[in-house]
Amino acid sequence: MPVYDTPVNFKGWIPESETVKLTKDNVKLVQGDVFLKEGTPIYEVDQFNEIKSATSTNLTHDVRGRIEKRQETFAYLDSPGGWSFWVEDKYLIFPKVD
Repeated sequence: MPVYDTPVNFKGWIPESETVKLTKDNVKLVQGDVFLKEGTPIYEVDQFNEIKSATSTNLTHDVRGRIEKRQETFAYLDSPGGWSFWVEDKYLIFPKVD
């Protein structure tokens, strides 16, 4: 499981019975790892209600992260280094389903 506030990815085992098969029907329920492409507009504010008065900035590189919460058409992502921000759902790239 990726850990975003530290430069280390912890490894371990979990029972298969605690997992869910990833399908086209449930892939958008994934919270992490989700990806964003360079150039995606983001809002570097903590509270959702601050987005309306904030100016978006564009990502300067591709970013992966974990969805911590959602509100309306936005998701709040935690990414490596403890960087958190809001992004519109339409920009989220979910894992590929085999």
